[in-house]
Amino acid sequence: MEIEKMLLVKIILESKYIAKEPFTDLEMKKKFSEHYGVPIEEIQFVTEDGMSQVGYYEQRQVLNYIIDSVIEDDDIRSKNEIIDIFIKAHFTGNLLEIARLIEKS
Repeated sequence: MEIEKMLLVKIILESKYIAKEPFTDLEMKKKFSEHYGVPIEEIQFVTEDGMSQVGYYEQRQVLNYIIDSVIEDDDIRSKNEIIDIFIKAHFTGNLLEIARLIEKS
């Protein structure tokens, strides 16, 4: 879901085949954010019936906590580099590098 959060809006805004309104309607996002107590930057889009795609908010908060903890103990790597390690492990199934990072933290 972190990959989707990073890329979805960019892909939507660059496509000439997809309507932009649900993805760029800031007022609808603001209303949804206030009503449900979800940070506005977590709302990806709002459809006509008022529903929104937030996508594993709590799980991504845990991931960001782990990444921030690793960054505190590893001054060499940036947040993007550590996210890349997690994404790579997700697709390859090789968790050893993540285990080493977390173990140091």
